[in-house]
Amino acid sequence: MFLNEYFPVFTHEGGFLFWFVFSTSSLIGFIVLWKPITWIVGILQVLGIGMED
Repeated sequence: MFLNEYFPVFTHEGGFLFWFVFSTSSLIGFIVLWKPITWIVGILQVLGIGMED
């Protein structure tokens, strides 16, 4: 949605191969960055900056 809103020409001209590579790289990037994301959230919770119940 972000790409479609801010870059409409770019996203509409992208073919299937572009979107396949984009979604695959996004998924791989999320999997690779999952551990550092959990470390950062854990550190913030230890410091008391996390969400309050």
